[in-house]
Amino acid sequence: MARLPNLRITSDDVNALIYSYLEDAGFSHTSYALRHEARLDSSPNLNVRIPRGELIKLLNKALLYSEAEAHFRRDGSNSNEQCNAPFSILKAHVCSQGPHLPPSPPEMGRRRQELFPPPRPGSPTYGNGLEKRKGSPRLEGRLEKRARTEDGAVETVSAEGARMRKGYGEGAILMNGHESEVFICQWHPLKPNVLATGSKDATVRLWNVPVPPAPLFTPVALRHQPDPADARDITAIDWDRTGARLATGCYDGVVRVWTAEGAHQFNLKFHQGPIFTNRWSPDASFLLSASLDGTVVVWDMMTLKPDKIQQLFRVHSGSVLDAVWFDNKTFISCAIDRQVNVCRIGEQTPIRTFTGHEDEVNLVRLSKDKTLLASSSDDRTIRVWDMSAVKDDAL
Repeated sequence: MARLPNLRITSDDVNALIYSYLEDAGFSHTSYALRHEARLDSSPNLNVRIPRGELIKLLNKALLYSEAEAHFRRDGSNSNEQCNAPFSILKAHVCSQGPHLPPSPPEMGRRRQELFPPPRPGSPTYGNGLEKRKGSPRLEGRLEKRARTEDGAVETVSAEGARMRKGYGEGAILMNGHESEVFICQWHPLKPNVLATGSKDATVRLWNVPVPPAPLFTPVALRHQPDPADARDITAIDWDRTGARLATGCYDGVVRVWTAEGAHQFNLKFHQGPIFTNRWSPDASFLLSASLDGTVVVWDMMTLKPDKIQQLFRVHSGSVLDAVWFDNKTFISCAIDRQVNVCRIGEQTPIRTFTGHEDEVNLVRLSKDKTLLASSSDDRTIRVWDMSAVKDDAL
């Protein structure tokens, strides 16, 4: 008699998987409620390393098993090649090849309909469905409590991995080298042909973009994880004003500082969630980082201790999505709490708060003379705020 496999699924396992999925998708409030109600803080599963997208992968495997089960024939054969009807997690499968295949029990379909009734008009899920926009401005959000690497590494990429050619549009140059989606890029402030790009492959690549028809070149890869398979999305890039240092933000919650040549200098660790933005102050004496964990940290970059926190700001009730410096001591931040806050080093509360948006505020940008501030939101509006009072205060 064959030994039955030792299969065990507990409610705690399921809660941990759902919690990981909610964090991945950026549902920070829902995941917080689940974490509290399911008492995950006292669960050993909270520290289990759950890979990104694990719940979706397991559901895909369940669908494959359902497909095999639905198409299995008593003679040992199957007719999956003949059936072109889709499979769904929420709907019972109806085989396109007729009744000789065992259909799903009709009561299963009724039970699913009762569990998932059609949305009512006006409800959040009516129409195109409920779409959560971020965990990150540029990514399918995810928050993974993983061990963070202590050191970055510099590597070079072969010319084969950085193919460049003309022909994609008028005078376009195609640069290949990243191993996954590219989310962000920024030009060097003083060297017009140096470009930094950040990718889902956990690397930032420094490109020395030639003038066509210059020969191929080898970019420098700033690897953020020692294991290439342990990917961490690069979510933020910012050069200081001289281009001597590059700060990168990563989904592991760590800010890393590099030289212009790509040598790793140090890590800045505090955040408990992905970094959404990092910005050097105009004089490069401070570096701010804003995170999904709802905090903005201003780091003192002039001392010999690179991990020194100048000030921690908890001025938002949700994930901080963007921030910009107004001057060397004042910055503006926006968040999913629909607020735009003006904060100053040394002050514990915002010196100005702009309210009016009806949904998450994604981005803030100052006009060149810093008299106007634009904020863009999921409420489909852009609001322009008068900054002249703040500018007068800074004088």
